[in-house]
Amino acid sequence: MSSDAPTSIGNYEPNDAYIPSNFTIPSGNVYKFKLYSGGCVWYRCNSTSGKWGGKVIIRSAIPKHDTSTMTVTVIGTAPSANPKKDYSYELISAAVNTGKGAFADVTYLILSEAEGGVAPPDKECGTTYPDGYIYSTDITATNLYFHPDTK
Repeated sequence: MSSDAPTSIGNYEPNDAYIPSNFTIPSGNVYKFKLYSGGCVWYRCNSTSGKWGGKVIIRSAIPKHDTSTMTVTVIGTAPSANPKKDYSYELISAAVNTGKGAFADVTYLILSEAEGGVAPPDKECGTTYPDGYIYSTDITATNLYFHPDTK
């Protein structure tokens, strides 16, 4: 391997993504990297509560080389410009990190600039859609990842 090989990737400041003013990353954490993501969001209808729900797990798309995963919890939200179509902005805390790789030490992330990803209205859970129904929808987003400051 060349001695001039890069030792890090990405930008050092998330200066080209929108971050809602009510989102604050706690002190002691710094920006790590940005990923543009695309995929599906799956929601399960719980007709007892009349709400769509699920658990979010983030993992690498290259598991042969990166086994890291995160189970996350939303701790803050801000509405998108088109809330009927586009998923809200979210401030997210990593609840559980596993494996080795890019997500192993992530403490917080911001889901920004999402397109798509919205569940049907809650009033349709248990009426239009039966209990246990899995609703799938496409989403793309910019994700900003933060980890502990090691300086």
